[in-house]
Amino acid sequence: MALLGPDDNDRRKIHAEITQIVNQRLTLTTLGLTVFGVVIAWIIPKETPLRGSPMGVLPFIISTLLIVLLSVLFILNHSLKQMLRTLSTYMDASNASNWEKDWAAYRVKYSYIGYTKPQGIIFLFLGAFTTVFPFILKFAYGLKIDRIEVTIISTFIGFVYFFFVCMMSYHGWFSKEKDLFTNWKNL
Repeated sequence: MALLGPDDNDRRKIHAEITQIVNQRLTLTTLGLTVFGVVIAWIIPKETPLRGSPMGVLPFIISTLLIVLLSVLFILNHSLKQMLRTLSTYMDASNASNWEKDWAAYRVKYSYIGYTKPQGIIFLFLGAFTTVFPFILKFAYGLKIDRIEVTIISTFIGFVYFFFVCMMSYHGWFSKEKDLFTNWKNL
């Protein structure tokens, strides 16, 4: 069956959904920044610890939990991008939007800075800073790391986060954009 294509009401609805998804992605990125700020402020000791005292595992555990939370926000952001592309590709495949056709062609031919890349930069920065923050505390206060295994696990999780965010934001991992047009046309 060939695509029927949207009528005028459908176009308005799809446009409104696309706009809403763009806003939700921005809100998720802002939420990531907010949660990051609150948690980092929570990790900072309220009283200056004695130089040479053991650091404990709490900063590493909190850092790891923050990485997990940032991962969830980033994956939700990525899922919204997929929905956005599904809607915009439908507009392209059904010949309902010249803009979507032109924008898809532009994205294939040229490098551009759009929503995903700057949001990726923010999530990369948040993850990198979250991963190294316990080490910043260690050096700033002259503390000793007393549980190396917790340190290694926390750092490893931070590197895995950084790797996946980078690959998903800049190399199209887990992106189905190339298949969407074909899927719509095969429908």
